[in-house]
Amino acid sequence: MAGIFKKSKRLEDVLEKQMELNCKIGDKLKIAGRSLSEYQRFLDFIDEKVEKNGWQLYGIKKHKDDQYIAYFLESKLEEEPQYRYNYNIYAYSSLSFDTPVYKAYLGWCFKERFTVGRVLHIDNHYVTSKNLQGQGIGTESMNIIKSLAKQLQCDGIQGTKSEIIDDNVFITTMVTLFHESRHMENYLQQYRFTRDNPEECRQMALSYLVRQGSDISYLSNYYSDPIEIDAEEFGVLSAYYYLQKNYPNLEYEQLILNYVNDRACDSNYYFFSIPKGSALTSIEEVENAYNTAFSESKNKAKSYDERVFPSKSNIRCLVDKRLVMDECWLARAHIEGTKNHEANKMIASLILHHYPEYLKKLPSLRNIDFTPEHYFDKDMLPDVLMKRSPISQLKSKILQAKNNEQEIDGSER
Repeated sequence: MAGIFKKSKRLEDVLEKQMELNCKIGDKLKIAGRSLSEYQRFLDFIDEKVEKNGWQLYGIKKHKDDQYIAYFLESKLEEEPQYRYNYNIYAYSSLSFDTPVYKAYLGWCFKERFTVGRVLHIDNHYVTSKNLQGQGIGTESMNIIKSLAKQLQCDGIQGTKSEIIDDNVFITTMVTLFHESRHMENYLQQYRFTRDNPEECRQMALSYLVRQGSDISYLSNYYSDPIEIDAEEFGVLSAYYYLQKNYPNLEYEQLILNYVNDRACDSNYYFFSIPKGSALTSIEEVENAYNTAFSESKNKAKSYDERVFPSKSNIRCLVDKRLVMDECWLARAHIEGTKNHEANKMIASLILHHYPEYLKKLPSLRNIDFTPEHYFDKDMLPDVLMKRSPISQLKSKILQAKNNEQEIDGSER
């Protein structure tokens, strides 16, 4: 009987070990199954990039035990011979398909004009995330660039080491360039014909006039100023269309959405605000948000707060000096809290009283009555506010004389 029990115990031990082994094999098979599934997804992603974007798969490198990196080559087929041909390299990790882990912008060109020798010039290349730097991705990617240079029969590789430029910094700079160019366009067009609605153009012309004569009004109401809303909308949309046309393979829409959402989310310091946890998801929603902000700006309550300057001694505009330093409180109180568009007319009437020549540059405003008494009661306009400087008086006389001459010429004809 003892022998039978011993054999039974040994059999139980063998079965237990076999079950443990089976569990380990099962776990490994599950892991292998997941890995195969992930690799298949990565291969499907590679096929999609090649077919949809027209990129060339330039190589797949094993980076770590469970990570592979695929390198894609983008090039443009030119119809005519070029001095320079552009090539871009994008590297994607098998662990994340959202954005490239590495980018390189290259140019295959002559060493000098009218020579035979060619070089591969590195305009810029970088690992896209600081978290991935120092892991050998940049070094391996340089080997890809060297391989391309050899394939293109280049005499060498040229380039300068450059710092990584953050995507947000790049987009902000681009939007700013287009934003400021819009201000110049509006000025050259005398704030006419730059928007579809002529009344909106007049609204911007009035805002521009107030901006020239009152720093306090401009700085106190920057995010409800129609000329700034218009310029920002133009800057954002122009950056979007520029990237769409010149870099169609970038995630250009997401870059623009990130720029807008980062500024507008639960914020009082942008042209519009979106609730916390929400986000604009398309360029159409972005455009609608700016257009809504422009329409609503007309009825926003006007603010006039000299605290935008650290000291009253920094105030430079004559109308601001009179309203603040000479304590014309009744006129100020009348302006503050009034709807933006009407308050702008009030301030404009004071500016034009001192600088009537401004109206020459803004023809769309000439049919508006800017007499200060039309907007303020007499007790709101003390002499200190209405007294013109000697230079202003001289300019006013010259302008009046010119207007009289034009009227005489017109009647004689």
